[in-house]
Amino acid sequence: MSQIPSDPLPLPGVLQDAYILPFESDEVDEFTEYVPYGRIAGTKDYYAMIYWKAGVLRYEFILATYTAEGVPLSHAIVGGLRYEEEGILHSVAVINEDMSIVIAGRHGTNR
Repeated sequence: MSQIPSDPLPLPGVLQDAYILPFESDEVDEFTEYVPYGRIAGTKDYYAMIYWKAGVLRYEFILATYTAEGVPLSHAIVGGLRYEEEGILHSVAVINEDMSIVIAGRHGTNR
């Protein structure tokens, strides 16, 4: 993965509108922030990137894919932390060289 610089800044509004909000339109509020994290190198027919989404009681790393022309294709949460009624859910992902993804998660309890 090609990582974005170590001091990433939130995406400017025009880039959020073009590349993030097509996936996030129903969850956008004034408390949510999006920060680019990295892009997946070695893809030929599409672009893939990871962005960090921070909101109230949750943060998530999201894998988003786009056509070679920049049209949004799909997205999926691949890691993060969020509070749920059952407790806190932690998850992490490994993206292998063959582009397979393994996600491990665990619920902490509210006890």
